[in-house]
Formats: sequence, structure tokens, C-alpha cells
Amino acid sequence: MTGNLEKTVFAMSSITYAAKAQSILRQNGYGCEVIRTPKDLSKGCGYSIKVIGSREGAASLLSQAGILIKAAKEL
Repeated sequence: MTGNLEKTVFAMSSITYAAKAQSILRQNGYGCEVIRTPKDLSKGCGYSIKVIGSREGAASLLSQAGILIKAAKEL
């Protein structure tokens, strides 16, 4: 993930999946944190994960882990 400062918010279907996503992404070198879903991205459970790094790479890791992304927004 070197040199890539893309920032993305992924809306999750539950707080449990947001926490799992955070763990998976951190294990793979992504900077991330669980946040309240922004009002303009009001899909899912009310919790999202903010990710710093490749949007496509992060989405792929989450998909492989069976974590559904309800919506995404670049920051």
C-alpha cells in the first residue's frame, strides 16, 4: 500500500462486520477505523469502515472474506 493515500468509506451491514473488516484490513497493511456512517451514505447498519489505501484492493479483500459492502464513497 505504499504511496497510495486513497480514502474510502465502506458502509457495512452490521457492527460485527465492520469490526471484522477492520481486523482483516489492518492485517493486510491498511490504515482503517470503524466510524458512524455519514448521513449522505445512509445504507447499512449505521457503521462503516474508513480505509486509507487502494479502494479496489480493500474491497477485494473484504469480498474474499465474505464481508458485504452495502455502499462506498471516496473521501
